[in-house]
Amino acid sequence: MEAMKDRLNAGESAEMYFYRHSEGNEVDLLLPTGGKMHAIEIKAGATINPDYFKGLKKFAAHHPEAVSGGGVVFGGTQNQYRSDWPVHSWRQLLIKPVLGSVPAQEPVGL
Repeated sequence: MEAMKDRLNAGESAEMYFYRHSEGNEVDLLLPTGGKMHAIEIKAGATINPDYFKGLKKFAAHHPEAVSGGGVVFGGTQNQYRSDWPVHSWRQLLIKPVLGSVPAQEPVGL
C-alpha cells in the first residue's frame, strides 16, 4: 500500500503486479517503468539469505526483455550490494535514489 501511495504522490501510475510461476517461483512486487518491470522482493529477515534472490533470478531468466532493474528490501539496517541485485534496508528507503543505485541524501520513497 505504501508503494502505491508513493507512486501516486510522485505522479506515477499506481499499477503494480505480483508474479508467481507455475513452479512456485515468485516476485513480491513488479512496478512498471518505461515499458519494463522493476522487480522487488520484500523480506522481513535482518540477515541476507541467498534464497532472497531466487525469484528475482528466475523472473529475469524467463523474462529478460521485461526487467529494467530491481532488488531486495529486507529487515536489516544497512544497504548492501550483492550479485546482480542490490539489497536495501527498509529503514533506508527514504534515502534517494531508489533501488538499484548508490544512495544520496535527498528523501524519497519507493
